[in-house]
Amino acid sequence: MKRKWKIISGLIPTVLLSTAASGATVESVSDVSVLSGEVPVAAARFSSQQSLTGIYPKETITLPNGKVKVRHQQYYQGIPVRKGRVVTTNESGSHKQARGNRVVGLSAELPSVTPSMSHQRALQQLKNQYLLGVPAATIVVPENEESELFVWLDDGVPRLVYEVSFFIPSSKPSRPHAYIDAKSGEILKMWEGLAHAEATGRGPGGNEKTGRYDFGTDYDGFAITKLGTTCTLENSNVKTVNLNHGSSGSAAFSYNCNDGNNTNTVKSINGAYSPMNDAHYFGGLVFEMFNDWLGLSPLTGQLVMRVHYGNNYENAFWNGSSMTFGDGHSRFYPLVDINVSAHEVSHGFTDQNSDLIYSNMSGGINEAFSDIAGEAAEYYWKGSVDWKVGAVIYKGFGALRYFETPSDDGRSINHANQYYDGMDVHYSSGVFNRAFYLLANTDGWDIKTAFTAFAMANKIYWEADSTFDEGACGVVNAANDLDYNTTDVVNAFNAVGVFACLATTSLEDEVPVSNLSGGAGEESYFTFSLPLNTESTNVTLSGGTGNADLYVKYNALPTESDYDCVSKTSDNNEYCDVSFQGSGEYNVLVVGQTAYSGASIVMDTTELPPQELVIGSSVTNLSGARSDTLFYRFVIPEDGSNLRVRISGGSGDADLYLNKGSSPSQSDYDCRPYYYGNNESCTASGVAGDEFYVMLHGYSAYSGVTLSLSLDTPTQPPEERADPIDPSLPVSNIEGQEGDAIYYSFTVGSAGILSANAGAGSKNAPSASTYSGGGVTITMSGGLGDANLYVRGGSAPTTSAYDCRSTSTSNQESCSLTNMSSGTYYVMIYGATAFEGATLSMAESSSSSASSDGGGGGGHALWLLTFMLFGGVLRTYQRSYNAH
Repeated sequence: MKRKWKIISGLIPTVLLSTAASGATVESVSDVSVLSGEVPVAAARFSSQQSLTGIYPKETITLPNGKVKVRHQQYYQGIPVRKGRVVTTNESGSHKQARGNRVVGLSAELPSVTPSMSHQRALQQLKNQYLLGVPAATIVVPENEESELFVWLDDGVPRLVYEVSFFIPSSKPSRPHAYIDAKSGEILKMWEGLAHAEATGRGPGGNEKTGRYDFGTDYDGFAITKLGTTCTLENSNVKTVNLNHGSSGSAAFSYNCNDGNNTNTVKSINGAYSPMNDAHYFGGLVFEMFNDWLGLSPLTGQLVMRVHYGNNYENAFWNGSSMTFGDGHSRFYPLVDINVSAHEVSHGFTDQNSDLIYSNMSGGINEAFSDIAGEAAEYYWKGSVDWKVGAVIYKGFGALRYFETPSDDGRSINHANQYYDGMDVHYSSGVFNRAFYLLANTDGWDIKTAFTAFAMANKIYWEADSTFDEGACGVVNAANDLDYNTTDVVNAFNAVGVFACLATTSLEDEVPVSNLSGGAGEESYFTFSLPLNTESTNVTLSGGTGNADLYVKYNALPTESDYDCVSKTSDNNEYCDVSFQGSGEYNVLVVGQTAYSGASIVMDTTELPPQELVIGSSVTNLSGARSDTLFYRFVIPEDGSNLRVRISGGSGDADLYLNKGSSPSQSDYDCRPYYYGNNESCTASGVAGDEFYVMLHGYSAYSGVTLSLSLDTPTQPPEERADPIDPSLPVSNIEGQEGDAIYYSFTVGSAGILSANAGAGSKNAPSASTYSGGGVTITMSGGLGDANLYVRGGSAPTTSAYDCRSTSTSNQESCSLTNMSSGTYYVMIYGATAFEGATLSMAESSSSSASSDGGGGGGHALWLLTFMLFGGVLRTYQRSYNAH
């Protein structure tokens, strides 16, 4: 007899937006009656009037075909609202054809928009994560500090949020960004935002791979300014700066030009003949392309091209105000070819328009647009392209990325079904890169028309957190504005698994969707995912009047001529057996052969029984795609012992769910740690014979994961659970939930360094030790969330019993102990909120150091050491042109 196991299938992004069960929701806008009038943008954005709530015009854009589009921004009590944006067509002074979204229900959820902290304090919250602003770190002075206050929906809950950012100039540059709750100071989201990669002057360009060419002979000269016999690489559009292997500078490069030809030969380096000439020329070319093709400037101000950054720096980046290029080393020639130059300039265009967040899907679109602009600039310059990114600066064979088949680089993805949250944006860019390639090679299209559609989508329709589907819909809308063939755009994106402007409904097992209706030829789409232990699945359409037909296809949209299963009768009674083809998305199409109404559709799945887990054993090498589910079962043993189920290892992000008595789902569970990555555990408590069920759900694709079941010992004293600290090896990637306590220990000896922890129940690993009478500083830093630090001698600390504590509103904590007695000391990291990615380190300090009983003070001499130790953290978050 087959057994039914109830699941809830994973969802895919849809164009129709909704939020969790809160008072604030996102509504689609198609009627100009929701607009609030013609209050100027400046008044709307900076008004102190609390009554200034509504949707107001922000920017007017004239398209190349003469159409006038107007972008409108929603404001709530004078504060801009993310996700509240509408685009209209202006015809003879009247707004027509509204498209966009607005957020409703804000007043009930967010009655006040008065922040509890200033812009500067919000910036300092982010600086604390990078150890900036403390005495030993003042050698690094942040630049381009920015802070903006807005209303953001966090899983359906409206929050008053600062978006803050700054640039850290160093040998490993960084541009941190964060969303910070303006009421509580909590860091809600953090990401790396560093985007990698009139007289006439003459001079050499190119490198050993391209061969030398000369501006003024092989190609046009470049625009400069000249005063007497001094020429400067600057004009109204572009300024080129010689950093001369430093990390800062803003003065345009000048050179002696008394030869009458204004020739610059500075300077040949790493196989290139004059990177400054290339940068200056390509900057001007990109400016001309945007102006010629789009009628727009790529940036609101002058392009600043900074060349010769650092020593042997193999990267290029946009830091929020300028483009910066390294000279390369063993892997690259100087990174100033046309692809890279246009790429970095276009990060600036994105920053100043859609402001796509540089992570997840929006980050992939951001990176792809810059790649696309690089190829467009190559076409504008030469009239042809190689469909490769950065091939001419790559010393080896090949290129950085590829358009026709992005996976040719061994890392990028070709199709949206290969994407997972957290994927490097350089690799997820393959989806939009390939869509652009397909569109540009479609009859009636070329690189210019395709780039124009993408650029106008960036300018008008894309939002900071656009998904692939939403980004594609923006390109469709831009193409429609430009009078281009929108069907071609839809088809190009369909080919890479992206569904533009398509409303889909997710089907859940045995949950019917009722009251379906439509006219003749009208199409309705549904989607579902299946667990890997699927035995059989079917989809049934039934009831109502009229005649609708049913089509099903795996990993692509079905059509009336392309499907895996079809059912066509003379009424609404249709049935498809779905063949299980593995992980991915199953798509359903209902088409009205005649008008129909009152129909229902349901998906029914039968699963094989869950695999039994054995105490003390593991299931290894588990893998799955995004939204895949795996199910397991175990029973509490006869002695009633608590059991701990755990996942660990591998790559990607699998989430662990545990439920007593029945299979868990994404909405029905007893335990769900919900951390990033694959290190999660749950404890099962019950009586002998109680059944527990485990689900692994692919938040993103994952592989190499181990699932284990073991006896749990929650009554073990914290002193026995404490891990010894090695002072030379920081403990990294510490994570926990709110209320979790994690323990560590170290030993102080009276006559010398002890070889092992002397405490009761000590582990066999060596412990950290120091001499009594001296001092020790324990520091925690990095990551997200808020964990507090407690230290106590002789026994484990609690939140009320401790020798030292540090309790800031982040993971930035420090405790210094002096005049210490011999014995074992214990450290507790306590989750004030959920936290992840924290690092714990220890160092001896002078006897004059003071203990901390507050927020992150003490141990100033350690800050510089910690800053150096965690340079790798900055590198991990570095946003660059070429992914290392």
